[in-house]
Amino acid sequence: MPCYEPTESHKQTYIQETAQLLLAVALETHIFVKLETMFPNAIKNIKKEAECDPLGIDESSTTPSLMCAYIKDQLATNKDAFETFMYNGRNKLSRQLADWWEEHQKRDAKRDK
Repeated sequence: MPCYEPTESHKQTYIQETAQLLLAVALETHIFVKLETMFPNAIKNIKKEAECDPLGIDESSTTPSLMCAYIKDQLATNKDAFETFMYNGRNKLSRQLADWWEEHQKRDAKRDK
């Protein structure tokens, strides 16, 4: 099933915030090489979206779907370590990732009803 898509008025900001979070998590967890392996053609666009003015972001971006796929992959392959990172309440980045993931799952569930 496709991932949650935000409303048109919030889509560009959502994409930018997701791109920034995805890159920050990748750098924090030292798995950027893994990201480049998973999404070799997308890394350049993700970096561009993270740095771009939200109004300049292409609305056909797949970054939110990539973030979802990345989290699912990490939970499938490194579940304990990734959950320990994601649910570390003392780490601001971890809290942001957990919040993003929980909201994404809620929106997917709501859309699927």
